Amino acid sequence: MRPPVGSGYVMADLKTLIDPSSERMGDAVEEVLRAGNHVLLLFDDGLDEVHDRFLREYLVARSRHPPFDFLVYLRGDEMRSAEEFYTQCRTAIHLADYMGSNLDALQDVLRGEALSPDRGRRTLWVWRRVDVLYANDREFFESAFDAALDCARQVSKGFLAQPGRQLVSVLLTGRWAVLREAASNKDSFVYRFQEFLKPAFPDLSTHVVSVRITHQ
Repeated sequence: MRPPVGSGYVMADLKTLIDPSSERMGDAVEEVLRAGNHVLLLFDDGLDEVHDRFLREYLVARSRHPPFDFLVYLRGDEMRSAEEFYTQCRTAIHLADYMGSNLDALQDVLRGEALSPDRGRRTLWVWRRVDVLYANDREFFESAFDAALDCARQVSKGFLAQPGRQLVSVLLTGRWAVLREAASNKDSFVYRFQEFLKPAFPDLSTHVVSVRITHQ
């Protein structure tokens, strides 16, 4: 069981950026990713245009200029159920249209079709507006969140059948108002994998760093 989110939780080490430019946000994201972590970027209410502009500029930079990340982009804006999540994955991941609607099938694809064919090239998984699925089906969201980050960890550590490691980074975006409590609790699903994974991975850290984008 995961520790509950609520009163009495211990605050996580959150980063905050006040009125940053898209370039500043991109630099902050890259700093975290280069350190071997993943990013949960949470925007205050009223910053939808800031969110969209940042993602548009960041993704163009990562896909059109060296080092040319291998990009998988999940559009979570209309993703309110498990089936809508799986449908979006089949759309966003090349050659994944055969994927079944279950977590085992998802992990097979994340460890296969969702990876760069060039092991020297970074794979970047981007899931925008994670708050939509979280608000509508929290239990499934936490399972999908775990599955994606667990696959990123397995691939990056070289724990698959294929020889060698491959860098996989994850960027998630959403609304601070929806994910505030989870992002503020160091023992929540955001930062810790479930206990059943402990025999294989003693370190249960998801290596997610949360960054709040706010304004004065």
